[in-house]
Amino acid sequence: MEIEEPYTVSFRDPEWLLSHPEGLTLENVLDYFAESPFWDSQSNNEVLKMQTKFNFLPDHKPLDITMIYFYLSRKMTGIEFYVVQADPPFFFIVQKRKRISEYEARPLASYYIIRGIVYQAPDLYTIIGSRIYTSLYHLHNVFNNIREHVNFHPATGYTWKSDKDDSHAILGNSRTLPLLDKDLTEFHQAADVAYYSVTRKLYEERERAIKNVEEDNERERERIHEALLLKQQAEKATERPQEKDQTTKKKDKRKRTKKTDESKTEIKKKKKKHEKKTHKLSDSNTSAKNILLQKSGDDSVMDF
Repeated sequence: MEIEEPYTVSFRDPEWLLSHPEGLTLENVLDYFAESPFWDSQSNNEVLKMQTKFNFLPDHKPLDITMIYFYLSRKMTGIEFYVVQADPPFFFIVQKRKRISEYEARPLASYYIIRGIVYQAPDLYTIIGSRIYTSLYHLHNVFNNIREHVNFHPATGYTWKSDKDDSHAILGNSRTLPLLDKDLTEFHQAADVAYYSVTRKLYEERERAIKNVEEDNERERERIHEALLLKQQAEKATERPQEKDQTTKKKDKRKRTKKTDESKTEIKKKKKKHEKKTHKLSDSNTSAKNILLQKSGDDSVMDF
């Protein structure tokens, strides 16, 4: 619901206030504000409220939407309402802002609640514009009043009317020429130029302030990003010695395995050599026995 003149509108709900004898608190002030025409039904608050409407705690008590919104709203983007200042139960300031990221929110409007009455606070641009319009209105009235007490004659120019003769000037008939209207027109034009100049400067100051806020937010994001990088680097630096220790252990294990394999290979080689020597000895013993048997056989033949 859009309000044409939001600064002239106020809201109060006596029935709601009577149904809550504890008065307005930090927990229910946004519920009360949601009844006003300033509430946005597409806001993040309304979305979270609808999503958690039928969720209950183990003791069958409803969830605290204020705490839920505090923890979950930063993960969302869009329009949100937030209580920026409170003096329960009489005074609250609610801010409407646009959530851009987890660490950036741009204020759009402010509302204050005084003894249950909700108003929208005007911004600086509106206040200064209203003051300028008021000043121009009074200046216009002043010049209109002056015009009624001035006479003009080509010989003498502008002169004030006398009290004795309000219908005649000092030198001839009183004549109000269109020149006075021209001066007023020029004054109005100059006043309009001054007003637009001031409003343009205010707009530029506002844009500059928004740009400064965005730059500050950007620097804050960069700082947080750098902090996260430093944290990751520190974690990697602590992981590297562990990786080196694991690599060293693996190398030592490989070396031990290699030495074990080499020792096994050496043992096998020595065993083979020993088997060869044993085989040679057994062959030599067998040949020696054969020779002895052969000799003993020859001797027995000769004896015969």
